[in-house]
Amino acid sequence: MHAATFVPAEDRLALERLVRYGLRGPFALSRLFDAGHGRVGYELRHPLGDGTTTLFFEPLELLEKLAALVPCAREHMVHYVGCFAPHAALRAKIVPNPPPPHRLPGWRRRRLDWAELLRRVYAVQIMICALCGGPRRIIATIPEGPIARRILRHLGLPEFAPPRARARGPPQADLGFNPSPGDDWDQTDRSCA
Repeated sequence: MHAATFVPAEDRLALERLVRYGLRGPFALSRLFDAGHGRVGYELRHPLGDGTTTLFFEPLELLEKLAALVPCAREHMVHYVGCFAPHAALRAKIVPNPPPPHRLPGWRRRRLDWAELLRRVYAVQIMICALCGGPRRIIATIPEGPIARRILRHLGLPEFAPPRARARGPPQADLGFNPSPGDDWDQTDRSCA
C-alpha cells in the first residue's frame, strides 16, 4: 500500500474501501473463463502495452502461475517497504512507539526455570522428593551417552528407554460410527495390519 494513502478517522466508507482493497484476492474469478480446446482465458482489466486484453493458459500453466502467488511456509505475509520498512530512517517519525507498560518500581522480568514451569503447567513439584518431602537439588548433568549408561547400569536401572507401543487406530467402532466405505483413494497399508 502506498504511504500517501490515508483515511480520515470519521470516514467509515473510505475505511471499508481500504479494507476491501487489502482483502481482495490475487485475481477476479469473474474474468476467468473456459476458452475451449482445453484452454483457460483471463480477461485483463486494462489492456497491456501491446493491446492484449485476454491471456490464454493451459490449465497446468495457470495453476503454476497461481502457485507462485502462495507464500512459502513460515514466511511473513506482510512486507513493509519505504518509510514503513523495519530499518527505515524515517520510521521513528511515522510509526508511534507503544506506551511503556506500568510496572512497580524495582520490578524486573525474570525467566522462569524449568521446575517452575513444570509446577505451573502440570502442578508437579519436581524439586521436592515424593518419598520424604525434602528438597531436591541438581548435582550434575551428564550429556555423554556412554557415561550415563555406566551410571544407570551401576544403579540397576535400564540403560535404554522402553520401546514405543504401536499406534492404534482411531476408536470409530467404539463410538458406534459405521466404518467408511472403501474407495479407490484408500491408501491404507494392509501389510502392517
